Amino acid sequence: MTGGIEDLVPLITYTSILHPTNDERDRLLKTLFNLYKNPSYQQRQVLLHACLCFAKQSGPLRVHAELLPQCWENLNNKIDERRCLVAEACGILTPHLPKDIRVSLIFSMLQQMLSEDKCDQVRCVCSKSLSMVINEIDDETRLSQCIELLDRCLLDTTDVVQSAKKYLLPSIAMWCLELNKICSVLIEHYLIKIESLVQNIQNSSSIDNQRFIQFIHILTDLVVFIFASALKSMTLDNDLSQAISSTRTLPDTISSEFYQLNMILSPNSEKLLNHYDQCAINGEFPFTDQIQLYLDAFLKRSFDTMAVIDIMNGKLIHACSEFIKMISRYFGRNFWKLKIKPLYVTINSPTSHDEIRPTTFVLYATGVLCSWTTEQERAELTQYIYDALLLVANQKLSIHTLQAMYAEIGSDTHFQDILLSILRDSLTNTNPQVRLYTLQLFNITLTFVDHSTISHKILPALITLASDDDITVRTATISVFGSIIIQCSEPE
Repeated sequence: MTGGIEDLVPLITYTSILHPTNDERDRLLKTLFNLYKNPSYQQRQVLLHACLCFAKQSGPLRVHAELLPQCWENLNNKIDERRCLVAEACGILTPHLPKDIRVSLIFSMLQQMLSEDKCDQVRCVCSKSLSMVINEIDDETRLSQCIELLDRCLLDTTDVVQSAKKYLLPSIAMWCLELNKICSVLIEHYLIKIESLVQNIQNSSSIDNQRFIQFIHILTDLVVFIFASALKSMTLDNDLSQAISSTRTLPDTISSEFYQLNMILSPNSEKLLNHYDQCAINGEFPFTDQIQLYLDAFLKRSFDTMAVIDIMNGKLIHACSEFIKMISRYFGRNFWKLKIKPLYVTINSPTSHDEIRPTTFVLYATGVLCSWTTEQERAELTQYIYDALLLVANQKLSIHTLQAMYAEIGSDTHFQDILLSILRDSLTNTNPQVRLYTLQLFNITLTFVDHSTISHKILPALITLASDDDITVRTATISVFGSIIIQCSEPE
């Protein structure tokens, strides 16, 4: 029966296109929209294809006069799938409508559904369709409304949030990029939001962690657009057609296509990237003064904002670390070396005898130094963590900073061997406080190593420390032995 109904779709569609009578065309289109009582995703695609055929053959005026009323009639339909069909139709029909209708009618319909519809699925579809509508809007005054709708979606259920981040956010970002407002409007909007979360707080536990993480994730997603804006601003001496394409691997290879630089700056992304990389090798960043000033301010403000988070919240540390690494990997090694590292080093050094700032102390290791995995950076990371261990232990500071480092860095397989080697080297330190902290860090290490590593590298060290001269150290081995028993299913 289903196959029979689908066979009717082309007949109904083309009859509605060609029939000379208005009333008959209206009846046919009404039949098309009501062909399925609860249209599934696949069935909706069949109907949407039919709508698209009608639009291409009939022209904007007939789409407005004949097809759009069918959407209006189903706007408040009790069946969720019907309203999904309406929202999807709004997206695909937008390019085929008169320009003034796109904004005044379609935008308003989607805005209403996003605000009022109680079905998550419908709101998800609305956010996707709105991203398609945005591509057709010329009215810059609508930008603020679009950002407001995005904010509304980001306060919605998980599915709606994911849909908005996948489709609506990059669509608005692309529009801002075209208007040269990605930094001054969209980035600034979310930077101010995240700054407001940490203003006038009594302590780090007062932060709305869920919102903070969400905003950091958004800023992380938008780093590629900041980089694209910077590349667009470059002064070029040569014709791009003669330029060599870059071979540098960017961190967007696993991202949605809407967040990939080669899509955002097509067709010149690789040549722009190569020009930038060639300049950056010499420590030159050929951006406009406006972009350069904004980047400096953005790095400083985002750094200051992250500096107050709770280091014991692993999700916060991870989100902030990924944000730092994303900036470093897009803008490249020399930018990282000349712009990002100094910002952290001047504030907090593990060899400093002044009071350390725990969060920046941690993020310098988990974000800045983990941005690259070459031997040079691995050696620097190793030395930093080892120095940090000695500093914290010698001054009898809280071990929380070290635990936060180990928990975050240990989740990356590129650096797990570094953490283990530091602990092994610290077992024979003459300071019992260092040996005690080493034991406590072994507890964290157990969560990311396999049984073989535990058996051959960790257990022998524990057995040695179980007979340590210091009773505090000997006592501390008990909890680690207990953790090993829990961690390992194999009898040892």
